[in-house]
Amino acid sequence: MSETSLYDSGFISDDVFRPTQPAGLAAVPRPSSERVQFDEILSRFRDQRFIGLVGAPGSGKTTCSKRLAKTVGKKCFFLKFMDMNYDSEISLKELIVDKPFRSLSVSLRQHAFEWILNNQAECVFILDGYDQARWRLPTRPINATPYDQIDIAHLIANICLGQLLQDSCIIFTSRQYSMISIPYDLRPKVIILLQDFNMEDTKTLFCALSSRMDKKLTTSPET
Repeated sequence: MSETSLYDSGFISDDVFRPTQPAGLAAVPRPSSERVQFDEILSRFRDQRFIGLVGAPGSGKTTCSKRLAKTVGKKCFFLKFMDMNYDSEISLKELIVDKPFRSLSVSLRQHAFEWILNNQAECVFILDGYDQARWRLPTRPINATPYDQIDIAHLIANICLGQLLQDSCIIFTSRQYSMISIPYDLRPKVIILLQDFNMEDTKTLFCALSSRMDKKLTTSPET
C-alpha cells in the first residue's frame, strides 16, 4: 500500500467528492506523502463494525480486506458482488451459505447457518467489488429477517444497516465512483482509500516476484 488515507465517517478525497451536507460527510484527508501503517487500519477496523475500502483496480482492496480478516483471527466469508446479480429474491441463508457451499448437504448447510447466527461476533464478511453489481442499494430498504426472501439490494442494505449480521464485522470494497452512489445511511462509517503502488513499491513487488520465479526455475526437475 503506498499512499493510503483514512476518512472518519466520511468519504474519499476532496478532488473526488466535496460534500456540502450533512456535516458528517466531511473528509479528513492526510497529506498525500504520509503513509498509513497497516496496524492503524487494523485498529480502526477493530473499533468499527462496518468498514469500506475504496480504490482503483489493482490498488489492493481485496488483498487488504482478506488480510484484515485473517489478522483478527475470525471466520472469513468472501462474497463477490459480481456473483450477486440475482433476478429472483434471496434469503440471507442462501446468500452466505447455500450458494457459496452448494457441495455441502442440506443439513450441514443449515447447521452452518445456525452457527453463524449464534456466533456472529466470530465472523467477518467481505463484500467485494460493489462496482460490479448491476443494481444499486435502495434509499429506503425493506426490513428483513435472516430467513426472509427479499431482493438482493434490500438484503445487502439490511446488512449495511446492521439489521442482519449486526454483531459481525463487515468489509465493503468498491471503486470510488460506486461508493458515491450509496445512500448516506448505508455507507461504512470508516472508509479507507487505497491508492496505486508508487514506483518504489512496484520495484519491491517486482523483485519479490522475480525472486520467487527464479527459485522455481532453478529447483524445477529436469525434463
